[in-house]
Amino acid sequence: MPMILEVWPSETFFEKGTLRDLICKAKPKTAFLKKYCSPKSVISLPCQLIKVLARQILDIVKYLHDKHVPYGHLHSCNIIVTADNKVKLLDIENSLLGLPSFYRPFIVEFKKINTLELVDVYCFGHVLFEMTFGRPLRTPTCDNFPPQCPAEIRSVLESILTSEACKNGLPNIGDLLLHPLFSDVVLPAAQQKPTIKIPSKLKEAIKTAKDQIENRLQEEQKEVHQIRRRSKAAAHHSSEEEKKKRRKSKKKSVAEDELNDNQPKSCESPKPEKKTTISEAVTSELSVTTSAIPPALPPESK
Repeated sequence: MPMILEVWPSETFFEKGTLRDLICKAKPKTAFLKKYCSPKSVISLPCQLIKVLARQILDIVKYLHDKHVPYGHLHSCNIIVTADNKVKLLDIENSLLGLPSFYRPFIVEFKKINTLELVDVYCFGHVLFEMTFGRPLRTPTCDNFPPQCPAEIRSVLESILTSEACKNGLPNIGDLLLHPLFSDVVLPAAQQKPTIKIPSKLKEAIKTAKDQIENRLQEEQKEVHQIRRRSKAAAHHSSEEEKKKRRKSKKKSVAEDELNDNQPKSCESPKPEKKTTISEAVTSELSVTTSAIPPALPPESK
């Protein structure tokens, strides 16, 4: 089965437009806001066409990662579909230029999406959703897909876009290519075998850039996670239930203080007077009398 792997510079103009233009039935030269924000009509692509396009997208992205070329900018406006249903990807240089992914605001919420390959897998899920339902997914995850979704496509979407999948980990590109959704896909014949020649010095620079991109992504995910924990704690502390608990605890403390203030203070009972016996009185009197007698004078010396 031949594979079609084509990557084009973003400066090239394609008269048919992008995958997003195809879904929105828009002309490429129409203003962005007019054709995408309020399209007159949108279409869901046929299931077989979705399979063919999705398989080609995965093949291209896998080829790039096998060559250690980071992408991370997969979305419907970066995908060209030719008249004979061949797929081309745009903006391959964006990651190397330091530009963030289109879905980065969503990606930083999930610590398990921490490599550029998994970033592309997550973005592929959004592209597959848009091809299937004719509209982009505006939320980071989706746990309830429309009932008209074919079972095979639903299975792939659930493995990528559900809350559980994003929390516990996504499949890699190789796993997706083995999914039954693509088992009967027949790709158009490729005109020529793609090649990417990268000098050895540039390979090292690309690897360094890839590592830096992934490290920065992981740092941002940690920061977002910490912010969310603090926000959750603050929301819990200011919730009505917690306020009621604090008011109840305060009232209980005040009531206990008032109860302690109203109780009579304990006074020390006076010590009982010690009764003196007759013998003790006589002894005391003799002691006083004896102390009053002056001492005897010493005898006069002759």
